[in-house]
Amino acid sequence: MARYEALGKLADNSFGKALWNFDKSNGYSFPGDPTALNAAFGTPHDSTHVISGYDTSARGEILVSTFTAGMHPINPMTGHILPVIFNGHLGVKFNDVAHYTTGGLDPNEFWHAWARGRDMTVDIFAPDWNVWDWVDKDLEEVRRLFNVAPAGPIR
Repeated sequence: MARYEALGKLADNSFGKALWNFDKSNGYSFPGDPTALNAAFGTPHDSTHVISGYDTSARGEILVSTFTAGMHPINPMTGHILPVIFNGHLGVKFNDVAHYTTGGLDPNEFWHAWARGRDMTVDIFAPDWNVWDWVDKDLEEVRRLFNVAPAGPIR
């Protein structure tokens, strides 16, 4: 937990500081805290939010999961896309972590998010990807190195 907390001391333009800001501004606990998501899922997921630029609204969760499915070939539909569509568009409650609601699917941006994830040169959910290798780097440089296209317009 202390290692994640230390990200707040990094340069303002760093990926690590952006990750720290993301978790703090959303009220998320860092791995190691009993209320936090496990690091194996939470860190890549939150890192993907930061790198993709998608927020935590129902729309943003669907888009970040679609982006993830594009970059991570393991169970893209059943592991990433369908659960968030059921949860954030159809209002089906899956667990106590995700907030269920309706209407989050943005069909126009869905395919853009898929293409953005597909074009990534790095799979953030791969077992060999390590967040700590990237935290001190400039966020825009990380996006460039990972081949992340700009997000679409927010509607």
